Amino acid sequence: MYFFLSQRGENVIKDWLMRERVPKDQVAAFQDKIDTLELSGPEMVPGFITETPVARDVYKMKVKGNKGRK
Repeated sequence: MYFFLSQRGENVIKDWLMRERVPKDQVAAFQDKIDTLELSGPEMVPGFITETPVARDVYKMKVKGNKGRK
């Protein structure tokens, strides 16, 4: 399992989701995509990962949320 950790070892994405008060159902849907990506690679979730890297071996993940939804 992979996480994006800060220099202090904190899970940056988890902290961001909590800070933004993203509803649990949206977090679960996001985690499902992450799990699918981890298990099957980017081809299994078309359009989820950019085709070209933003830096060496770093790709952008596209996420659509519903900020105002509770």
